[in-house]
Amino acid sequence: MMNWAPPNLAAQEIYDALRSLQPNAVVIFNQHVQDGTKINYFPTDVVNGELVLLPATGHDAARTVAGATYYLPFEYSLVCQSREGGYKYDPLGPSCWFTYGEGKGFVPSHPFPAEALAPNGICSV
Repeated sequence: MMNWAPPNLAAQEIYDALRSLQPNAVVIFNQHVQDGTKINYFPTDVVNGELVLLPATGHDAARTVAGATYYLPFEYSLVCQSREGGYKYDPLGPSCWFTYGEGKGFVPSHPFPAEALAPNGICSV
């Protein structure tokens, strides 16, 4: 997430550094809570969204940035976490990502217990 990156680093510099270390890696910059229609940080190899369903028209993977067209598939991040207001559920059902706020200026989330997410005992951590 670029909002947590050192202020002297641009997304391009981070992307290039990751690609130099792992040339075949898929690099994704978290685009935040949205339906995938907005690109907040570029370059990225995937556009993501969370908590908001795709537009009724679906995801357009052909995206134009600075005059060039890129293939940017969509990745939906399911969310279930507890923040100040209590548990927050994802519209597609519970799964996991969690925020840890130490030193970030906000209260950290409190993860659901694994048993609540996978009551049948199937859970990968």
